[in-house]
Amino acid sequence: MKKYLKIWWRLISMNWQVDMMYKWSYLVNSFSELFFHLIVICYIYILFSTNDWAKIAGFTVYDFYFVYIISELINTVCFISIFPSATRLKNQIYNGYFDILLIKPKNWFVMQFYRSWVAGGFQRIFYETIVFFLIYRHASMEWNVVNIFLIIFVFCYSVAMFYFIYWNSVYLYFFYQKFDTVYQLVRTASELNQYPVGVYPRSIQWFFTFVIPVFLVANPVYKILNGTLDVKYIGGMMLVLLVFLMINVLMRKEGMRRYESAA
Repeated sequence: MKKYLKIWWRLISMNWQVDMMYKWSYLVNSFSELFFHLIVICYIYILFSTNDWAKIAGFTVYDFYFVYIISELINTVCFISIFPSATRLKNQIYNGYFDILLIKPKNWFVMQFYRSWVAGGFQRIFYETIVFFLIYRHASMEWNVVNIFLIIFVFCYSVAMFYFIYWNSVYLYFFYQKFDTVYQLVRTASELNQYPVGVYPRSIQWFFTFVIPVFLVANPVYKILNGTLDVKYIGGMMLVLLVFLMINVLMRKEGMRRYESAA
């Protein structure tokens, strides 16, 4: 474990140095991240203010803020680690350069994952943590041990689910190198989970719960807020995660067999 922690820390340090090579670019990017958060916060504020501050789908403005910031923290963790690795693999498969990793005497997946971190994305965690501590006390939730555990569970579950959603969409490139629709749909739909499922039509709810399950990422926090996250729903979440795990394993195995390099 100590060895892997040293490798991880060295990797983060190297990526941080790369990001800081262009300091003005880094500063502008940091400001743009902050500006993006302010825009969404203002949008939610306007949404409720024009509705005379009435609840939307049974939730207050602070409930929306609370789920939004948890969703963004999950997105940031994935942005730092999962997204760059998946995007790099997609491009390597499409260009036929994936075999460069295959000829190395190390596991290709480990090499791909460790080489593709975005250390500069850590500034997003700084902004999001500040917002979280400003609004968490105003959310419609009793802060007890059970609810805190459920929040942590949903957070970890969401990161795992995002992992399978993104990597499964990338593994499709092993089978259809020019089929970019699913990957782009996943990237676009990843923001849908920030609003209660009940505001969407039934067909949208079903599609984004079972086919591309972004509604199982962060969105169950709404159920924690209104006290409806029960054992049955958690069991369903775990079942969907297990199905996507099996799909992930099968697609990786079959995809490796189908891969054809540029050579």
